[in-house]
Amino acid sequence: MDDPRLIINQSLKQLRDRADCLSVETVKLFANQAISFFFDYYHSTQQVLREAIELLCRINILPDPNLSRIGVNALFPKLIERLNDAFDPAYCKLYDEVFSQVISFCRAIPEGHKLDSTLTQFGLPDELSLLKRIELLRQKSNAIDPNAAIKKIILLSRITIGADVAISSVILSHLKKIYPYADLVIIGPSKLSDLYGGDAQVRISPLNYERTDSLIGRLNAWLSVLDIVQAEISSLSADQFYIFDPDSRLTQLGILPLLPPSLEFTNYFLFPSRTLTQSNISKLGHLTSHWINQFSADCQPTYPYVSLPPLKREIGTQLRKYFWNEAKPTIICISFGYGGNISKRVTASFEQNLVKLLSRDYKIFLDFGFTQQESEEVEAILRVVTISGKQILRLDEQNFSTYLNPALSNYDLIAWKGGIGSFASLISASNYYIGYDSSGQHIAAALGIPLITVFVNSGSSLFADRWQPFGTGKSQIINISPKQNYNEDILLDQIVTMLHRNMNLFP
Repeated sequence: MDDPRLIINQSLKQLRDRADCLSVETVKLFANQAISFFFDYYHSTQQVLREAIELLCRINILPDPNLSRIGVNALFPKLIERLNDAFDPAYCKLYDEVFSQVISFCRAIPEGHKLDSTLTQFGLPDELSLLKRIELLRQKSNAIDPNAAIKKIILLSRITIGADVAISSVILSHLKKIYPYADLVIIGPSKLSDLYGGDAQVRISPLNYERTDSLIGRLNAWLSVLDIVQAEISSLSADQFYIFDPDSRLTQLGILPLLPPSLEFTNYFLFPSRTLTQSNISKLGHLTSHWINQFSADCQPTYPYVSLPPLKREIGTQLRKYFWNEAKPTIICISFGYGGNISKRVTASFEQNLVKLLSRDYKIFLDFGFTQQESEEVEAILRVVTISGKQILRLDEQNFSTYLNPALSNYDLIAWKGGIGSFASLISASNYYIGYDSSGQHIAAALGIPLITVFVNSGSSLFADRWQPFGTGKSQIINISPKQNYNEDILLDQIVTMLHRNMNLFP
């Protein structure tokens, strides 16, 4: 086999010399080679193939957005997320090395000038200093003071809704018990207000972090976080605030600092979500509970929660009131959303046949999802169910109130289009939830709604275990390996059997 560094250096030369005339196919080849060579080299030498990371970074900054997007998709989903989804301490350390190099690359380009100067002000002038800092952070074991007069606690969002419910809300729930009078601030997407706007102690400080954004755009989001943090703590003394980081992408999993070294080891807490292990605990939500409980010697599990604003909560309450009837007393909420990761999906025929099958015996809330592609897939389901003779009604947050009358009970399925808050409200109004590994399963678990998750496991062997829903309700997992040959009819029968066995769970 040719020396991978030689091949990558040839690609780097083409990027420098012919960046304005490279085709999409050529750049994809460069990116795929970089990923493949990176992992092969690491597994054979236990070292980072730095040339591969540089190649991916240079693709990320190509002026043509159609080409730079290839670099974003390669660096993050194919490399960074693969490292993190393994839940492997060795890969965690590898991530630190890789991303420290990525940051150093970005500091050297014109768009990274502010990133560079700000890190230098933190006493982090180079790649080695970043690595030393994060290594010390991962080794530290500081503690909160339950008796301290804490006025404010800042919690960073995990950015994805499912992770914020499964992990961040566990931390939040525990801190609420210890510091009932503290101001709890979540820095993250504004849509979190739809899930926690009913909690008067919690405030959302909105910050957008687009997972489709450019590499430098993702890193510069940290600068915005810094501005928010400084504004929040500027009037507080060091013994009046804490910052909790649940391995947030806003700090690139702790690599980027939020506090000076003098405060970092007393006021900043980084949850090691990818490396923490505990005997007899597999779920991330449960591991989070174990981690946060140790700060107050609390032995009772802390569960995820949501607190819907009254107007959102009322949507589900009113729809259930009129949709329910005695002939079909059980309402099942179904979502086939997969968060942009199509590998989590089974097949279109599975989705269509499942809804068609369940609509015979149960009332259905079917969520349209949050992307155009998901909406089109739901429309295909609705066509199949309509042909079977079922009565379908399409509703959204603007028109639903006009249908709140007894005639609503004549329908078999409500296809719902709305935001995360109204989706959560429909889950809360249901007797059962069914979906893929996505935000819906974690919201259902937080609400105590019995659920079934069809888990197409495209990550490591630990991935499905870690991301199982954690809550007070009964959850059942159907775990499908991507290499497994499964029969869709058997899968459908398995779901129906699970439902029938658990009818006693319904009121």
